[in-house]
Amino acid sequence: MEAEGIARDFPVVCVGGSAGGLDAYTRLLQHLPADMGVAVVIVNHLRTVATLLHEILPRYTEMPVELITERLLIEPNRVFIIPAQRDLHVLDGEFRLTPISKPPGMAGRNYGFSAFSHATLGRKAYRRHRLRL
Repeated sequence: MEAEGIARDFPVVCVGGSAGGLDAYTRLLQHLPADMGVAVVIVNHLRTVATLLHEILPRYTEMPVELITERLLIEPNRVFIIPAQRDLHVLDGEFRLTPISKPPGMAGRNYGFSAFSHATLGRKAYRRHRLRL
């Protein structure tokens, strides 16, 4: 379901962090223009615990901040937060959620981010870089 007037070809920026990531998220969002034409997806590595990021982060950006729900349309100039206990995928421009699926022996911190960026974006995925703000 494509909403009228929504561009379908725009970058998706995935940002991953853990328990100490809140400070980095807030500083990043404070410096991003609200109209830069990208969708920002925040994948918190503590995915087994409910998040409040969708309530905290709107104080630091003019972009709308949403907790991802099934079939939510990906739009530019928005911040999306992965919910607890879910892996994240994209199909036809919409988020799809599945139960968390950390493979045996895989460290849980980065799996949700890697699963989203590589399986969903494929060749469009940019190489991840660790940023220190």
